[in-house]
Order: sequence, then structure tokens, then C-alpha cells
Amino acid sequence: MLRLFALSPDEPMSQSEIARRLGMSHVAIGKQLPLPDDLVARTPAGWQVVDRAGCWDRFMSHYPGPRGLTTYWASTGDLAAQLERIEEVARDRSNARPAVSGDLAADLYAPWRRPNRLVAYAIDQPPLEEYGFTIVRSADATVELCTPRDPTVLTMSRESPSIGDRNARRYTDPLITAWDLRRSPGGDADSAVDQLRARALRVRLWA
Repeated sequence: MLRLFALSPDEPMSQSEIARRLGMSHVAIGKQLPLPDDLVARTPAGWQVVDRAGCWDRFMSHYPGPRGLTTYWASTGDLAAQLERIEEVARDRSNARPAVSGDLAADLYAPWRRPNRLVAYAIDQPPLEEYGFTIVRSADATVELCTPRDPTVLTMSRESPSIGDRNARRYTDPLITAWDLRRSPGGDADSAVDQLRARALRVRLWA
């Protein structure tokens, strides 16, 4: 819910609307409300964000991560080419595109640095060994592929047109993107997160 309020318009949302946007039950949302008064206020029309930046910062400091199953891969070619292969595999298996996060998603939302690792979320783990990828340890990976336990990661992802691709590409929301970006190798990761935060709070990047 902190992610939702950090990224959504200023209009109040009912409990049912919150549940719909998160892909969760009305009862599950009710167990988590109310959120802190300094961040979200209850109004006659529903729940309304008070401090969007506060919601962002609270999420980033408290989120335990998507958890689930994560595998690490390496392959030849640049990250864009590797992503296209993974998308083709996923499309052939289940017609469900993975949601891109981390460096590559940040490069869409707020370009700042050259991406050096592909992070993606998928509903299952495709057999990438058959498509030119090799399982490696995390430190050597060019691809981090996660099947998340947190269902909102995929529910809150959105499609964006991809130049030269016949299908729209799917991206995680800016906050999950920032959480993954912060873990990326490189001394400029924190600066890239700051740029993404500033732009996401200033411009509506996600709907």
C-alpha cells in the first residue's frame, strides 16, 4: 500500500479500490489499514496520501524484498539482447512477459547510468540453459530472474511500448525498480536511486 500511495494520483481511494489495484482481497487490505496518519489520511471519500515522499522512504527502509525463488544467469550479448531472448522464452512457454526491474527499468523511468545487470520477475523459471544462458553465482550474473513470493510485484507492473519490439514490454513500478537498483553493482547505484526517486515524486511515471 505504501508503494501504491507513493505512486498514485492524489484522489482518495476506497478500500475496495486499493484491493483491486494490488490484486489482493478486501479483507487482507482491511487487516493492514490504517496506515500511519502522517503518511495517509482517512477521508469521507476514502484513503488519501498525505506525504508521498514519506511513503516512498518508509517503503524503501522497511520492505523485506520480494522473496521467492531467484536464479542467476550469464550469457553473451548486451543486456537488451539477453532480455529479448528471455521474453521470447517466456512468451513461448506461457505468453506471460516477465516484468523488467533494476537497471533497465530505471533507464526507462529516469536514465542516469549505463545498465550492468538485468533483473526480471516471472511467474515461473524457464529453462534458460536451452537458450544460451549458464547458471552462475550472483556476483558473476548478467541476469537475475525472480519468481516472487510477493504477488504485488507482478500485479503492479505495467506495460510500456518497446521500440522495435512487436509486443509491449512489462516493467515493475518505480519503487520496486528503485529497491532492485539500490542492490545493483557499481558505486553510482545510490545516485541513480536518488534520481529515480526525485523524478517519480515530481512526474507521474506509473499509472
